[in-house]
Amino acid sequence: MRSDKGTTPRRPRSLTLVSILLILYGLMLMAVGGLFTALAIWPEVLRPNYTEAYTVLSQIGDLDVVLIGGQVLIGIIMLIGGLGLWRVRGWAWLMAIIGLGVHLLILLIDYWRGDPLYWAMLLSAMLCFLLNLREVKQTLGLIDDPNDNTRLQDTWEEPSTAGEQRSLLTPRS
Repeated sequence: MRSDKGTTPRRPRSLTLVSILLILYGLMLMAVGGLFTALAIWPEVLRPNYTEAYTVLSQIGDLDVVLIGGQVLIGIIMLIGGLGLWRVRGWAWLMAIIGLGVHLLILLIDYWRGDPLYWAMLLSAMLCFLLNLREVKQTLGLIDDPNDNTRLQDTWEEPSTAGEQRSLLTPRS
């Protein structure tokens, strides 16, 4: 990221913060999900409490295994997205938003099942908010004009000077 005069511009603090938080969050999800997966595959690791381990593992259903595996996958996606944001890559924003959205879906499923993780919901929502800050999107090149998030042709509204009705379903001339 170089400007015309050869100096390196400062990375916005919000982009640095969100990339570090995504990397840490992705590592945490991978570690916790990997630990549960390892314990589900090899319960012999807990030799002193062998019977307790089997009682806990017997309560884990098929949906739990899918959700834990999904969290490991989401952790990998967040780690890659965080590293891409650290290197100021535009594709990383989309990857991080998709990862956070799917993780929020998993957290909502946990909430509906009666096992809410409020801290994880708060952290995921906060990361979504930070990713959608104007300076983050502008630094990544996702917003052309720093003063305007949407252009008139991207909305459903008709321009006041339009002579004919325009629709998003019809091609532009």
